[in-house]
Amino acid sequence: MNGQAPAGLAPGRVAAAPRLSPESLSALARARDKVLPFVGDQDRQRIEPLIAALEKAPPGEEELHRTALEREIRHHAYLL
Repeated sequence: MNGQAPAGLAPGRVAAAPRLSPESLSALARARDKVLPFVGDQDRQRIEPLIAALEKAPPGEEELHRTALEREIRHHAYLL
């Protein structure tokens, strides 16, 4: 790979695995696009590992990781 983001993705962003459910893809988009840009470093340090865990979750654990991410971003519902 040439170090550039794939077409359609901002630099530094990785495409989510297509095996994720629409609900998980939606949670990832909300976290990345509506929450992360507007929170401080402390909140970012809690949310980013949850995003990574959901992206890497095996199929049997996807719901568990999505629930954890959704619970955390709910603390920032005013941004949604």
